Amino acid sequence: MWYYIYHVVKKAPRRNNNKEVQKTNPQKGGTMFGEFIKTLRLDRDIGLREFCRRLSIDASNWSKVERGILPPPQGDEKLDQIAEVLGIKKSSELYDELKDKAAIDAGIIPKDLLSDQETLNLLPMFFRTVRSEKPTAEEIEKLIEKIRGEG
Repeated sequence: MWYYIYHVVKKAPRRNNNKEVQKTNPQKGGTMFGEFIKTLRLDRDIGLREFCRRLSIDASNWSKVERGILPPPQGDEKLDQIAEVLGIKKSSELYDELKDKAAIDAGIIPKDLLSDQETLNLLPMFFRTVRSEKPTAEEIEKLIEKIRGEG
């Protein structure tokens, strides 16, 4: 999970219709969610148009999602449909990864992290650490306790 949050910290600005928008850039040349879905789709021999037909969505717009031009869908219903088309079970790690990548590419902290107040309290320290700012000894101790499941 922290790996994904780390990669969403770096965002590259893009222009779209003279409006400044943010595009996540976790890997040079693409987006985390779009590349993830495209890889799964192609591994299952599902073409873009067939994938979109099964989801009742426009292929042109979905192509933009896969290329990182449009943000990924956020609704549980649509993400569930995507998982179903790709044969991903809801109780699997792959399903959790799909939902995490959709949230992160949209610049959103995943819902399960938002519901844990202790984790939320540790995020500022994590962000500072990622930015090479040293956390305090107390913050490190709290993080260690959280990781060990003691806190």
